[in-house]
Amino acid sequence: MILHLIRHAQTFANEEGRYIGITDIPISEKGREKALRLAQDKGVQIVFVSPLLRARQTAEILFPDARQIIVDGLREMDFGTFEGKNATEMRDDADYVKWVDEGALSACPGGEGFNDVSARMADALMSIVKLATTEKLADVFVVTHGGSIIATMGRFSVAGADPFAFGVDNCCGYRITIDERTFFDNPVFGDIRTIGG
Repeated sequence: MILHLIRHAQTFANEEGRYIGITDIPISEKGREKALRLAQDKGVQIVFVSPLLRARQTAEILFPDARQIIVDGLREMDFGTFEGKNATEMRDDADYVKWVDEGALSACPGGEGFNDVSARMADALMSIVKLATTEKLADVFVVTHGGSIIATMGRFSVAGADPFAFGVDNCCGYRITIDERTFFDNPVFGDIRTIGG
């Protein structure tokens, strides 16, 4: 099975470097144009998507003929009190400085932490792989978020790898080989290649 893990198209907030997790915003015109340039094969029948608008809009452009299956666990990290702000605006915020100094792994005040997102994404991915196995899908397409991808790659790729090394640009992601016969007993990604650009 080949898993295609794709980050949604660009938003105005991405362009401004803002932490946007649970805020439901659309893609920007720039994001739409890039997604249209990367539009995928119209033969894709199913795409798994985050419930947030930016992911659903991206999936609609990339896979225009596909049925979207919304998976709540694919949503982006809840940034709590950091939501909607950028690093410049929070440079004097003691909570933000501490969060960054600790590697952005602890829970954001009023929000989620890296381990929360990692566990949620793991559950979502397991359910997707189970359904894809039942449906005998050779290619599985998932449109989600940057933080969600980082958390997933950190959990299922090579042990000891820096999860933040897996950050990707909008409309980019990873093409991952999964052996569905062994994945549920030994959930580790096989061959990993970057996609998009």
